[in-house]
Amino acid sequence: MLYAASEPNLTTIGCIPYRPATFRATRWRTRLFDTKAIALQRTGTLGTFASSLGQEAIGVGIASAMRAEDVLLPSYRDHGAQFLRGVTMVECLLYWSGDERGSDFSGPRWDFPNCIPIGNQVCHAVGVAYAFRLRREARVAICIIGDGGTSKGDFLRGHEHGGRLAGAGGLRDQ
Repeated sequence: MLYAASEPNLTTIGCIPYRPATFRATRWRTRLFDTKAIALQRTGTLGTFASSLGQEAIGVGIASAMRAEDVLLPSYRDHGAQFLRGVTMVECLLYWSGDERGSDFSGPRWDFPNCIPIGNQVCHAVGVAYAFRLRREARVAICIIGDGGTSKGDFLRGHEHGGRLAGAGGLRDQ
């Protein structure tokens, strides 16, 4: 569900021009990253890691529709969306190895880091969208959650407040 402060101008949506080769390459790089990270985890080199195998296209598709000034609030399986928005694989590996410097993105400075607890980034997205509304900024907060997130209280409360505040935000359930 998308909450918009005003009707979007469809000619300006998307920060990345549609190039099928770019999307395929990002999905492929995401799958290669995922395979390597799982191998590193199994050897004990990398700490906890949540695989995004089979979900690469969802994140890449969502990120491709976002403008550069929009804010992404990802769950822990949204590597593809983060890569397309400018997060590097090194930063992602730093994060998953327990180094918080991996959340200090060199690319999208306003995007939020991975959200590990299931579903509570919905409340963050509503807060960000409400701030955009108060500042009268034509920006959007996009929140991606997994299947388990829709049964959590944070999802329900965030969804309720988002509808009531009519902020600029979106929720996407994988």
